[in-house]
Amino acid sequence: MATISRRAMTQLSNAVLPSAMSSRRAYTQQSPSDSSLLQLKKLEGKVAIITGAGGGMGSAAARLFAAHGAQVVMTDTRKEEGEKIAKEIGPNVVFRKCDVTKEDDIASAVDFAVKEYGKLDIMFNNAGAIDKVEIGGGELKDMDMHVYDKFNSINVRGIVAGIKHAARVMAPAHQGVILNMGSAAAVMAGKDIGAIYSMTKSNIPGITKVCAFHLGKYGIRVNAIHPGHTPTNMLVELFNLSGVQTNFEKLQQDYAQKSHLKNKINSTMHIAKAALFLCSEDSATITGHNLTIDAGLTNVMDPTPYQL
Repeated sequence: MATISRRAMTQLSNAVLPSAMSSRRAYTQQSPSDSSLLQLKKLEGKVAIITGAGGGMGSAAARLFAAHGAQVVMTDTRKEEGEKIAKEIGPNVVFRKCDVTKEDDIASAVDFAVKEYGKLDIMFNNAGAIDKVEIGGGELKDMDMHVYDKFNSINVRGIVAGIKHAARVMAPAHQGVILNMGSAAAVMAGKDIGAIYSMTKSNIPGITKVCAFHLGKYGIRVNAIHPGHTPTNMLVELFNLSGVQTNFEKLQQDYAQKSHLKNKINSTMHIAKAALFLCSEDSATITGHNLTIDAGLTNVMDPTPYQL
């Protein structure tokens, strides 16, 4: 068997290594630096619809998406609040009044985005509702089916209609992202979570997986986020209406004390950042995923009060 001397090996290495090192340097020079990655606008050139964006998590997402370069169509039933927020954010955000219980409203919002901007890249089905009678639970045997139908039309049917009409315009383009808003109440039950809210929200994980399967052939990704322990002004108002007196600061403190992640609680911006991740190319191969953002709430067997 022929052998190669140590001297020949050295000469061979000297011939090969400079070329390899040169290629490596070229690759490094073409790679973005850490600072440029931090400045990267992750939704540059994208068109997004966010339902239920007249406050809370929806408006936080609108602000963050716009900051990352997206053209955002905010929708909500609260026209005055929505228009005010859109104006505050800037010229790349517009508001359209939309009631997600009305399929025609959703179809109109989607058609508006396509007509104005030529496409729809992102559909964030964020709109949802909970009633004051749901805070603190309530007897399942006394459930009013009319109330159930009302909230099912928002929390379930509204999301399915949003998926349907987003897919209608995304499928021909063979691309798009659909994100659904769930809740920690979708994956757990508890004495402080109303039965109707939990039952309607528990549909979201399954809907997300089914739609991800059926829309994958069009290159459309479908995911969901499930927040828990997230103080909002709406939640404070609902607690007060139900007889649980609190304010935003007190609710934050209560959540922090009861958090299973030491002194950590969600903010609406934490939820918005999760939405940004799942709507950007950072998650290009993630679909059918249900991401829980709850400071560890659903990871334990002893659910605590204020867990919506």
